[in-house]
Amino acid sequence: MEFDTVYPEQLHKRMLKKEFSIDSEIDLLHRKYKNQKKILDKLLCLDAQLYMNLGLNSTKADKAETKKESRKIYRAIKKIDPKLGDLFLVHQDK
Repeated sequence: MEFDTVYPEQLHKRMLKKEFSIDSEIDLLHRKYKNQKKILDKLLCLDAQLYMNLGLNSTKADKAETKKESRKIYRAIKKIDPKLGDLFLVHQDK
């Protein structure tokens, strides 16, 4: 199995821009990739990147915003794989 290092690097650069949004990134993934598995992989990468950007000095508001953005990703996953999306959403609610 080959690991794609290009997407995480490009994602990081896009996330540094002021106009970056999760919604636009999800749209980009759906336009760029037709393979559902690739889209799922990229969505999970996006979610991981969100949490990696949190640090020890992150505020409660930062953490709440990350959780909110993560839910958007999980809902996008649910559209592709309902069981997996539900699993993530239920787990996040605990």
